[in-house]
Amino acid sequence: MAVNPFYPLLVLIVTLPLGLSFFSFKEVTLVLAILFVIVSITLLIHIKERFEFLKHPLKFAVLIVSIYIWGKDFSIEKLPLDLFFTAYAFIVFLLLKGKIFRNYFYISLLSFLSLAVVGINFQNVIYGFLIFFYLFNLVYFFLLLAVKAFEFSNHNLFKNLFKYSFVIFVFVLAFGGILFFTLPRPEKPLVTFIRKEIPKPAIGFSNEIKLGAFSEIVGDTTVVFRAKLPFKGNKDLYWRGNTLEVFDGLRWKAVSFVYLKRLSSSRIKPIRELLLISPHGGKNIFTYGYPIKVINSSGDVYINETKGIAETKKAIVKPLKVELFAVNLQNVRVTLLKKELLLHIPPQLKPILERIVKEHRLKGLPFNRLLGRVGKYFSTFRYSLDNKARNLEEFLTVYKEGNCEYFASASALLFRFLGYPTRIVVGFFGGDYNPITGYYVVRQKEAHAWVEIYFNRRWIRFDATKYAQVSEKLKQELQNTLKQNRLHLIWDTVNTLWLEYVINLDRQKQETLFERVKALVQNAASWNSIIILIITSLLVILFVFRNSFVFMLINIYYRFKYRIEIPLSSTPMELYIFLWKRYPLIWKKERDTILK
Repeated sequence: MAVNPFYPLLVLIVTLPLGLSFFSFKEVTLVLAILFVIVSITLLIHIKERFEFLKHPLKFAVLIVSIYIWGKDFSIEKLPLDLFFTAYAFIVFLLLKGKIFRNYFYISLLSFLSLAVVGINFQNVIYGFLIFFYLFNLVYFFLLLAVKAFEFSNHNLFKNLFKYSFVIFVFVLAFGGILFFTLPRPEKPLVTFIRKEIPKPAIGFSNEIKLGAFSEIVGDTTVVFRAKLPFKGNKDLYWRGNTLEVFDGLRWKAVSFVYLKRLSSSRIKPIRELLLISPHGGKNIFTYGYPIKVINSSGDVYINETKGIAETKKAIVKPLKVELFAVNLQNVRVTLLKKELLLHIPPQLKPILERIVKEHRLKGLPFNRLLGRVGKYFSTFRYSLDNKARNLEEFLTVYKEGNCEYFASASALLFRFLGYPTRIVVGFFGGDYNPITGYYVVRQKEAHAWVEIYFNRRWIRFDATKYAQVSEKLKQELQNTLKQNRLHLIWDTVNTLWLEYVINLDRQKQETLFERVKALVQNAASWNSIIILIITSLLVILFVFRNSFVFMLINIYYRFKYRIEIPLSSTPMELYIFLWKRYPLIWKKERDTILK
């Protein structure tokens, strides 16, 4: 017995947007779970035509859920969520009404609109793959709906319709792709009132860091951003995100007022950086070096001259593309307006720092020798992902091990005690280079903290963690991580292309693509290769679907010849029976031709 694909497709079309909504509307997960149960029971009743007594309770339940969502903190920004639940309320009502063409048509439209609403907050490459999968099945569903496949089963018909849906999907996809890449992109979003869920800023993104906080992100492989630089292979990749100036003994905090002035930057050629930033809830743009100018951005990005960082005016809640110029930190001259801000030390730490300075004879040394001497002091410490010390006093006197924020805090206060204004910098260190895309991929686990020392009207970077001892176990973990990252190279390539050419496609990128196409056209050899490839592909498609194309042409011929409605997907045998039953006169005239 032939399996009717109509109802499995109906289940897929109805439940796929609902399943993805758990990633898009995380704030109402419990209500979505209730809705999912209601929709699942409704589909079961609709397909099996049993449990009729549950119809009215289900209608009442979905109505209550919709009213609850609409009444909960109603605002124009929450409209997509309200519309999503309303659409599924209508879908439930339509499924419970009956198996007719009009109901299925409305259900498919409401499902498609729901999937579009889900895409407002869920835009990663998985959504891209699923939407292509969904659209193909939707095309197949519409073809089945056109022949009212919910009323009968016909294996050959369903098989032919599947082939047609594949061909239609390929052509629609190609045409849609051309429109997507050629139509002018708006400078700003057409719809700006929709509120994105603002995630809590993670480590490296906030204006406050507590000692031991970096231990919370050990092993977190979430991609924070991707960066393209004009060079590769640099081992010292420090990505500056924010500066913290005030320390109370347990945590560092950033200040918002101006405490320095940038005098000038050297005339050395700046570094051009292209950044693809994932939503992280903070405002920081992580740059290699000291940003001096924003070239292009899909958001409101500006340079904070006091901190020497780039940041956005609002929290980053959607993928962001930024292109800017930066220079090496040492090439920027600044003057401090409030030195005392960067010289403050909590009173309880001064005796400990004084003892360290005396024991290691740090006072009165030339600056370059001082850097080496302080580094030597920290070489007796151990870098650890587990922090036993509860505060900086225990780190310096008892355990002498911890992660980067302990080393940065201790070295910052040590330089302050010696009279050098110092601040903490939080950001990231390192990144995996992808040779296919040319981007460095930086993950949450690579968050790092170091210090910048004000000397000779310049900021000098100092990273005490580099001098610390590392256990063999930790070295092995880092090596294993490197191997895992290599395995994810292809997946990262797909993600990067999705972000660059779909999510963050702008006019500048379109112009670049047009230039490439133009160059391709002008290159005769390449053009001939493309023509050969297209012709070969068409021949392969024609060969695979040769019978279907021939049958379709035959049906079109009889349609126009006798002006009768013949299903285009009919095989010659089905056409023969169709004419015999409905048009016996035409059947007598054409039967020999059709049999041949």
